[in-house]
Amino acid sequence: MHHHSGLPANHLSGMLTTSAPAPFTSLVEAVRNEYVAYPPEFIFGYSNLAVSLLGAAIEHTAGTPFEQHLQQRLLAPLGMVHTRFESQPALKVYNRHEEIDALALRDLPSGGLVSNVDDMSRFMRWVFADGRAGGQQLLGADSLAEMWAGCCRASRSATRAPLPVTAAPCSTPTA
Repeated sequence: MHHHSGLPANHLSGMLTTSAPAPFTSLVEAVRNEYVAYPPEFIFGYSNLAVSLLGAAIEHTAGTPFEQHLQQRLLAPLGMVHTRFESQPALKVYNRHEEIDALALRDLPSGGLVSNVDDMSRFMRWVFADGRAGGQQLLGADSLAEMWAGCCRASRSATRAPLPVTAAPCSTPTA
């Protein structure tokens, strides 16, 4: 999850719509023959597309809808009762003083999680506890360490320059 996949930032076609969006899993087929924006591991390039494709992989592997899987395996065990996936904004949308139709989001894994500060603090306590919450190991410490690996590499994304050969290692935060 360190955004060096080379995938484009987004797949805009159908990402936001005033009608019901296609399922985010449709991205797998939609980008099957697309080119990468950069070679993998070349530069940091934040990619909502990569996060949504990861969500599709999780859904396929788990055999349950992504949102349901995360709810059962992470959000509920952490007590994150005010966190959910939403494709529609909860508030009215305005353009200047005129109410307009809200846009629904297709890419729920990369932008559809709605939370509050209490639930986010529960999540951060879990991260700093190496994946343990309420006496349960929800995710292995090694898996969390792998997620942190490479996250803090020196990057020159503003100039789209390659990563330096001597990239700084990421240090995992401690509680």
